Amino acid sequence: MFLFLEMVLEDFVSITLNGGEVDTITVTNGGTGYTKAFIRFEPSLLSNLSAGSGATFEVIIPPQDGHGADVYRELGGNRVMVYSKYDADPDYVTGNDFARVGLIKNPVQNGSDTEPLDTSTATALGALRLRATGAATTTSGTNYPINAQITQTVGVGSTAVGYVASWNKDTGILRYYQPVGLSTLAVAGSKLLDFAGIATSINCSDALFSGPTLIVDDTFDNQNKITTGSKIIELGQTFNDGIAPPDFNRHSGEVIYIDNRAPITRSSSQKEEVKIVVEF
Repeated sequence: MFLFLEMVLEDFVSITLNGGEVDTITVTNGGTGYTKAFIRFEPSLLSNLSAGSGATFEVIIPPQDGHGADVYRELGGNRVMVYSKYDADPDYVTGNDFARVGLIKNPVQNGSDTEPLDTSTATALGALRLRATGAATTTSGTNYPINAQITQTVGVGSTAVGYVASWNKDTGILRYYQPVGLSTLAVAGSKLLDFAGIATSINCSDALFSGPTLIVDDTFDNQNKITTGSKIIELGQTFNDGIAPPDFNRHSGEVIYIDNRAPITRSSSQKEEVKIVVEF
């Protein structure tokens, strides 16, 4: 549909002049349903203008229901891209692999049911600060293999169970995960238990485990970094009693996208860029 305003312009438009120049133009009877419009301005046709030349006008017709009412239709967009870069941030583990990339809508902070997660990076892994006992003075002589099962006795007849995501023998930081279904193991008892900030052993029966068994360093309190020599290592999580919980509630949010791919093993110098294009 086209709107063509010519000789009857004064019936549709109110023009205000200021010092011989057009100050405002107000449409008084614009009609509805138009998608294009043209104006030819002829001063001789209007009683309130006696002279003038070179005036040009552009008709701007907003989209249906106004600008911003349907931004996708107005901008002609039907795709959105999400970009993320994995680099040396402490929240990203090395030495292990990943094979799934996804998007989670509105996760909440750990320990809350409503507080939104509002950080640039976060981790779903728990973490333990371990220390040696007896004659051993450092943790460097112990190896917890990646993906090996670990356990901790947290009470009479109660055992916490998890799997090693990463182990740093120099800092004594062990990051772990507890996948869905782990509570069905006989050793886990009737429910999935959290590791505890008590000075008890983190046991590992894996064939590749070596060195003395370490215990949780329950004196490592209110700490988010470790100093080794002259180097300060950011941990990405805050430890209390040697324990750092995941940054967000792992059972919160809505999974809106999952992509399974070939496993990628990360090194400390490796960087990945992930681009997800969603079409709707």
